[in-house]
Amino acid sequence: MKTETVNSISSQEGLQEKREETNVVDETQARLATYVTPGEAATFTQEVKKICELSPKLFARVLTGLYLLDLLGAEQADEIIAGRLVMNRWPKPKAVNSMAVSIMEDGMQIMLLVIPGTVAVQMGYAVEDFEGNQIPEEQLARTVVIVDGQTRYMAIRKIMKEHPDKAPANVFAYFPTNWTDLTKMLQAINLKVFTWKNSDFITGVIGLDNIDEDVKVALKYVKTLEESGYNYTAACEFVTLHKGIIKKPGLVKAMSGTTDKLKFDDAKYGIEIHKAAQGKFAAKNEDVLMNKAVPEFVIDKWNGVCNDLIKKEAKAYMVAFFNSLSGDEIKEIVSPSGYKRGCGKSKAAFVTDLFNDAFDKFAANHPLEEFKGKAE
Repeated sequence: MKTETVNSISSQEGLQEKREETNVVDETQARLATYVTPGEAATFTQEVKKICELSPKLFARVLTGLYLLDLLGAEQADEIIAGRLVMNRWPKPKAVNSMAVSIMEDGMQIMLLVIPGTVAVQMGYAVEDFEGNQIPEEQLARTVVIVDGQTRYMAIRKIMKEHPDKAPANVFAYFPTNWTDLTKMLQAINLKVFTWKNSDFITGVIGLDNIDEDVKVALKYVKTLEESGYNYTAACEFVTLHKGIIKKPGLVKAMSGTTDKLKFDDAKYGIEIHKAAQGKFAAKNEDVLMNKAVPEFVIDKWNGVCNDLIKKEAKAYMVAFFNSLSGDEIKEIVSPSGYKRGCGKSKAAFVTDLFNDAFDKFAANHPLEEFKGKAE
């Protein structure tokens, strides 16, 4: 079927060569290696059947392998718990409100995609309820996890709370008709329909059990910085102490388990250096740190200092530099007196020059030898 689809698309376009069609098919077949095994698929189907037995009046087998559930009815009957993946981003309130208005006006138009909670855990994902509480292991057998449609579900919860008379009578959900690894399922839903941002992939990686804790710490810090207003590039550079972003392909491969583990060897130093900078540039002054000018200044100096000091000592040197900045220096860096719009030099260039001047002053009074052997 897939080969026929590719051929029909190619004939319509009239521009695709036969070898290109073959490459698409080969690539698709290569990806099948990441799908679940037939044995796993059979196990997951059995888990669906077990869930169905808990609420037989609210489940229906429509076709072979296709099961539908009245999720709202089963939940109200206290037969089923609705859960979510911890790694999935929470929908924004504005999106939930807009969806609630749409559902009240036009009803529920699209079903939810769900999987048994036991299956989600078997695939390595943590599960919680829609209050943010972890679902106990003994309750997983009666939990269905919403994989696609949590904004719709949260909108319905909002309607039931605020306008119960306008809530839909039924909220239907279906189980996957083709079992695949949950990571691949999420990628298929989000990459091809909504397109995740880098931070969404970071959230996905953080939620996996097979990721080293130090990598999670680094990624969580990047995510925290971005959520507080940092440019994604600046957030990555502060943490990794390397220029450039943590790229999407590496995060996608980490989610699908098709790559070596992510490594951010300098992250523990980068985080401490950033905290020192953040401590000096507090409140609104922190805005100056949020673009890449400052982290790239830090990276340049870090690389130079590391030529003579080990990394622990270099970290101590950079922390001491930020701690040495005076109130007047901070004030000038935040609002360079020589900068005016249209002056021919960007504000970022002024900021970098001022940091360089301050660093040269610090280095003149604190030679590198002063920090050798004194790092914690």
